[in-house]
Amino acid sequence: MNIKEEFLRDLIIDSDSLDEECLGQSILYAKWSLKLVEFLNQKDRMKEKLDLIKSRLDRKIRLNPELFGLEEGKKPTETAISNLIISSREYLQAHDEYLKVSNDLNILQIAKESFQMRKNMIENLVELHQSNYFSNPKIPSEIRENSNKRIRNMINSVLNKEKLDEDSPLIIKRKKVI
Repeated sequence: MNIKEEFLRDLIIDSDSLDEECLGQSILYAKWSLKLVEFLNQKDRMKEKLDLIKSRLDRKIRLNPELFGLEEGKKPTETAISNLIISSREYLQAHDEYLKVSNDLNILQIAKESFQMRKNMIENLVELHQSNYFSNPKIPSEIRENSNKRIRNMINSVLNKEKLDEDSPLIIKRKKVI
């Protein structure tokens, strides 16, 4: 599982287990904050590696320009040296690794912000729960059964592509604008 998939999976809130979500929030926040720090360090190390490769190749090119296809006896230009460095296989591989780490770092920065938002959403869900938002309404069983039967019939009609009658609650009558 890649970092993006793992992050998105960890963002999910189970509204039926708010107590567990509250208890686990700080652990998830710490987990993703520590990953962020780890990738910041990794990006710094990758940047140092790129600089080292660049420096080593620069020295090799200046000492033996003819080995790199430059004119013998003529001092190579900075542009020619730079172009040789950034087109070398070693530099391209290291640069690709650097870009992957940078991408993961960007995802981790989004993750850190998202877990702050997740905390806020858990708090909002707790408030809704306290205000009985999730409570079941007290509807007499006969009315509830009739309503459920009507809904099932409408769903079956739609699934069977039958024409709904004019009195169906699924038909929205629009007023004509004159």
